[in-house]
Amino acid sequence: MADVTHSLQQPAGRAIGEGGVASGGLRNMIPTVARTCAAVGVDGIFMEVHDNPESSPVDGPTQWPLRNFRSLLEEIVQIAKVSKVNSRLICKLHILNKLIKLRGSPNSRLISHL
Repeated sequence: MADVTHSLQQPAGRAIGEGGVASGGLRNMIPTVARTCAAVGVDGIFMEVHDNPESSPVDGPTQWPLRNFRSLLEEIVQIAKVSKVNSRLICKLHILNKLIKLRGSPNSRLISHL
């Protein structure tokens, strides 16, 4: 599970009313990090979404705008599907490579049906 939005928080330093400070964030990096997580096979993604992140009282700088969520989610799902297929293919190729190497070994009769 990857926590995309919280991983992009920046240290507190943004001044807020009555002398307080709030954390900042890199909202523009949310799509990049989410796509990367999907591409490397992360099984789940957590993202904070808000209809107006600029007016959110908490974590606004690291919330993804609701109006952009559907398109990003569709993209992430497509990347994840391709990633999962490629992952299985790479695993099968790795196993096949090992079997090919075994053909020259004393155990070659175990894989003679290939």
